[in-house]
Amino acid sequence: MNRMIGAAATNGAWGSSYTYDGFGNLTGKTPTAGSAPYFSALIDPTTNRQFGQQYDANGNPAVNGAFPYDIENRLQPAPAPFATFTYDHAGKRIFASPQVGGNYAYTPCEIYFYGIAGQRLATFTCSYYWSYSQYYQAILPQYVGYQVKSWNVYFGSKLMRSAGKTIVTDRLGSVRANSGGERMQYFPYGEERTSTPDGREKWATYFRDGLGQDYADQRYYSPLSGSFWTPDAGGLATADSSDPTSWNRFAYVQGDPVNFRDPSGRYAIMTGDGDCGPDWMWDASLSGPCPGGGYGDSSGGGGGGGGYCGGTYFSPFPSPFCYFIPFYSPPPPPPPPSCSLSVVASGPPRDGQNVVGRSSYSPFTNTLGPYTNQGWFDQVQIQINLFGDTNPNDWTIGQSASVSGSRTIQLVNGRINSGPYSASEPNDSPDPSLVFRGTGRIDWLDNPGESVLVDRNRDRLVAASETFSFTSFAWDGVASCSRNWSLSFTLNRNGMWSMMIR
Repeated sequence: MNRMIGAAATNGAWGSSYTYDGFGNLTGKTPTAGSAPYFSALIDPTTNRQFGQQYDANGNPAVNGAFPYDIENRLQPAPAPFATFTYDHAGKRIFASPQVGGNYAYTPCEIYFYGIAGQRLATFTCSYYWSYSQYYQAILPQYVGYQVKSWNVYFGSKLMRSAGKTIVTDRLGSVRANSGGERMQYFPYGEERTSTPDGREKWATYFRDGLGQDYADQRYYSPLSGSFWTPDAGGLATADSSDPTSWNRFAYVQGDPVNFRDPSGRYAIMTGDGDCGPDWMWDASLSGPCPGGGYGDSSGGGGGGGGYCGGTYFSPFPSPFCYFIPFYSPPPPPPPPSCSLSVVASGPPRDGQNVVGRSSYSPFTNTLGPYTNQGWFDQVQIQINLFGDTNPNDWTIGQSASVSGSRTIQLVNGRINSGPYSASEPNDSPDPSLVFRGTGRIDWLDNPGESVLVDRNRDRLVAASETFSFTSFAWDGVASCSRNWSLSFTLNRNGMWSMMIR
């Protein structure tokens, strides 16, 4: 499972062992040397929830109602030091303020600003006064003031300065030292071994709000329990079926905090991978690598290296940071011009001369001496759709055909003459030099059919069965297409007909 089960300082200052349940929850931290955090939790195997812990209907933990959540499962804090968190559309915390009390209150607050790549750029402290309006019967703001509390400076997505001090980070992104002389040390799951002020970035790029609460961009993390407070918003749809530990939506980096980190609170990435992956953005609406590279360190990454915009180290794809970077490459070239050809029946067969089903047997005027032509003509529409070329072109249309079948002629005296149709007579193809000029779509009407010359005073066509086989084609200077199709026709002495195109 690749979960960490033990860790110790090389100088023997501390050591700890770790246990997990079948769901991947961290259930115990036991000191094995020196001074190390102790933790024990009992998980209900039927619900994957900790015994003794209260949860709301969405699976969010609460302690006697001290940690309420809004409608989007985002944390609203306990009354001290803040009682209200405000989030933007991307789920980032942008404002914190305590609740207002009394008729006239001075209210401190904080405002957080982020860059285009999602990193926190600045924290402002602010304050405003509230007073009760008799006219409006409500508490209204009267004054707002603010000033810079801290700036963050990044280079290639790597944090370089925080709270006015130059910092040094390790391969997890944890702040280990600063130019003010502070040195920070951490246990594997993030508890601080030293004692330094909170309210700034500390372990694994997280912003430490206070004891036991790290702001992890999209969620909150508890270093003591080694887990997130709330389930992954992606749900089980974001789990990796090849990695059973990814099905636990609370666990931190599947139990391996030494080799993986989770800057956004949603996606585990390997240490040494930068924040902007070696491959491409997973979001189909975006393309191209993330600008600026990643969190380079001694083991690699950085530059344009791997991270949660692509690559193979995510559980699952992609990081929400990818959506914060509107970095577009030029659109791909359009596909080459092409065409398609379809064949449909445009109507019932048209009566030729004296086909059974007419009201009476009477010759038409286009007779040749004592003879008349009898037969039918099918109505077929050949549709040519043109793609990728907006310029009018001269399209040459044509087809080849073969025919087989038979016809029956009943003479007036009752004699029946039967025989095959002549393959040389079908109305089966247009003029080979037929040319259409146009774009988008061309409709070509064809009327394959048959006729037979009979004595107009004695005979008439009473039955026929015939199959045409065609190859229709169209081409111009940029594209060509063709289609093989067939038409079957039957006629009986009751004047009933059927036609099928394949």
